[in-house]
Amino acid sequence: MKDLIKVANELQKVMDFEEGGPPVDGTEKELTKWVEEAVDEIDYETDKFSDEAVRILTEIGLWKGQKVEEVEEVEEVEEVEDNLMDQIKAAGQMKDLKIICKDLDEFKPIRGYLTKYKTMKELREVMLEMLEEPAKVKETEPAKKVVKKEKKIPITKKAKSDSTVFGHKTGSQAAKIDAEFLSNIGKNLTLSTIIKNTELSTARIRSHVSHLIKNKELNISITKTDDDLVYKYTK
Repeated sequence: MKDLIKVANELQKVMDFEEGGPPVDGTEKELTKWVEEAVDEIDYETDKFSDEAVRILTEIGLWKGQKVEEVEEVEEVEEVEDNLMDQIKAAGQMKDLKIICKDLDEFKPIRGYLTKYKTMKELREVMLEMLEEPAKVKETEPAKKVVKKEKKIPITKKAKSDSTVFGHKTGSQAAKIDAEFLSNIGKNLTLSTIIKNTELSTARIRSHVSHLIKNKELNISITKTDDDLVYKYTK
């Protein structure tokens, strides 16, 4: 129960549900149900959890993302290098890569040319190459590339076949709520209608709507009436 409370609190902190926080004072069954519903909202690409939370969720069979791997002890130098490569691969912005370059002597040869790198991909590849084969990378600025500009045709990415267009697993509670909005684009959709069609609780639906607005950045307006909530999803 102690681990369940710990992971429930972290889920609430990361997901920032406005409604239906974890019932930490309730029964284990109630808390387990809340955790199961909260896990259904996780965006495994953007939501970050502690290793301990991942371990707990893995043990109770709810974690669907990358697991915390148990590795054998290796030499300290190799471990630091592996961690550094992971940091470089996981960097989300150009400034993150530049900070690593400025802080570590491994990247001293390219420090004076950081402004010359125009894309994260280019700088990331050079940094990874320096860690793998440092002798090959000399203290020179990146080669200038002549790029022929071509007119780009916008492409709409298709969702994976086992997910909704909002990125939720087909058949899940989240997917049921997604379907209500997708079938009523530009139309008023009441909370009571969603409850009737999905057979889900008010708290579950409201927390998912909050997730769609905050994390998926969907344009969903909310109007409160005397006895209901009215949603309207527009693209």
